[in-house]
Amino acid sequence: MKFKNRGRKIYKTKEKRYYKKGRGRFINIALTVFLTGGLVFVGYSVAEPILRYTQKKGDSSISSLGNSSASSGKNEDSGNGSDSLEDMEKVYNCSFLSRSSLDDTDSLEYELEEIKDSGFEYAVVPLKLSGGKIYYSSEVRGTSYSGAIVSYLELSEIVSVIEESGLKSMAYMSVLDDNIYPSSYPDAGYRIADSGSIWLDDSPYNGGKPWLNPFSYDAVEYAESLADEITLAGFDNIIYADIVFPPFRESDIEYIGGDVEESGRYTALVTLANDLYQTAVKNTVPSMLEVSATDILSGDEEVFHPELLSTAMLVVKIDFDELGTIETSDGKVYEFSGDYATDAKKIMRIIKKDMEKFKVIIRLCGDNLYEEDFSDIKSELIKLGYKSFILN
Repeated sequence: MKFKNRGRKIYKTKEKRYYKKGRGRFINIALTVFLTGGLVFVGYSVAEPILRYTQKKGDSSISSLGNSSASSGKNEDSGNGSDSLEDMEKVYNCSFLSRSSLDDTDSLEYELEEIKDSGFEYAVVPLKLSGGKIYYSSEVRGTSYSGAIVSYLELSEIVSVIEESGLKSMAYMSVLDDNIYPSSYPDAGYRIADSGSIWLDDSPYNGGKPWLNPFSYDAVEYAESLADEITLAGFDNIIYADIVFPPFRESDIEYIGGDVEESGRYTALVTLANDLYQTAVKNTVPSMLEVSATDILSGDEEVFHPELLSTAMLVVKIDFDELGTIETSDGKVYEFSGDYATDAKKIMRIIKKDMEKFKVIIRLCGDNLYEEDFSDIKSELIKLGYKSFILN
């Protein structure tokens, strides 16, 4: 995300006691990663944010970053049940379920029938969405107390109903765009450096909310516990989305300080993505990382470092409501003012080279898209070699 300078902003909440968990002592080490074409040395300033939580968990190495498989763009875990050759060669024809489909089994069965009649093979199940709401009966610590659970179907029920429909199941989990959990567990969110007060993304009077912090052990543990619970339930695939920082203002960076000021802060996102990938590997579920096409083009997708990511499959989201004028990090300006199919083809052609190491599934979304629009868009993107799609 770009830093948006919208003026001074700092909001504090009073707490009777603030206990900051100790992170232990850190050693001045270097992180060495192998990149295609040579050896790159990444110093302590980049490695330290990752060590902040991996050392606390007792890890003896930095998770996923720096291993040869991730750094070379090859995936040595592909034979362990995640990102196998079969998964990479599949054509994914998917449709998102609505949130209301998870109200009860009757609603789920009805919507699955509609999806199947429309010719889709996969149902994408919105188990945790942006904002932090959870649409199933989770047993992960804190989900009930925080009020995150808004639907009470069991994961086993959801999987069973989808299997009986003849469709395949693809779980969808938003990771860090979560305002609910850190509201109840402040140590999982960002803190104001000077006071220790919880950071909000706007004034409380304007509905300002906290976010999950990838430098927080509590936040990482929460995300990994949910991923473990979901991937153990029997889904055919899982998509990890919203592995992002909040849209910080420059003043926010100053007030929070520390980790978010570091030029290598992206490593915390990459490490979390790789840890979640490993959770899926452990539970033999192929996983995908969702990224934004517009943010890749603008350079704002901080998790997107192909040479460091373990996953071999990306869901590239084209949100037509975000297209318009996009400026890249090197000052180039692109205008998207054509029809949906033309704009989709244009942006994917521009970023296509960045996708070379990955199996790509295109997710199409926008408030004013119609069925005929989807058909036209798919036809144009198929010409570029993309065959797998997720439709909202």
